[in-house]
Amino acid sequence: MEKFTLKIKEIKDVADGTKMFVCTKPEGFEFKAGQYVALEVKELLVDDGKGKLRSLSIASAPYEDE
Repeated sequence: MEKFTLKIKEIKDVADGTKMFVCTKPEGFEFKAGQYVALEVKELLVDDGKGKLRSLSIASAPYEDE
């Protein structure tokens, strides 16, 4: 599995208990529509006991920069 570092540009509340993270697309990162990523968060804002690894859906098209 390849590892990439990305930067969060914006965090939006989109529904009760649901957030959208707008991130820069790392150079060399390629994906197909419908895939997800396993994201390791270095610093948690709130420790919910679930650890630092999260699975997130990619909600952008492969040709988009964010």
